[in-house]
Amino acid sequence: MNQNVLDGVVAIEAKAAQIVDDAKKRASETEKGVQAQLDTLAQELDEKAEQDIAAYAQEVEGKKNAELAALDQNLEAAMSALEAVKGDPIDACAGEVAQLLEQRANGN
Repeated sequence: MNQNVLDGVVAIEAKAAQIVDDAKKRASETEKGVQAQLDTLAQELDEKAEQDIAAYAQEVEGKKNAELAALDQNLEAAMSALEAVKGDPIDACAGEVAQLLEQRANGN
């Protein structure tokens, strides 16, 4: 009977080892699947971020161009107003104002 008990214990240990090995294989396969999903999600997020960045850059560029156009219009209107007063007694002052406007437009 001792041999039968030992054989039973060995069989149980072998079965337990097989179950552990199977569990390790399933865990490894699951881990690989999850890692593949994470890689896919990371790539999708990177692509979405690049698209969002490009869209934002385009939006900012459009706003910048609109503001520059408005500044150009304001400068043109100011220069036209100065041209209208040339020859008046305040001609010297108008010339100085024109120079200041041009300096500001050039960033000085």
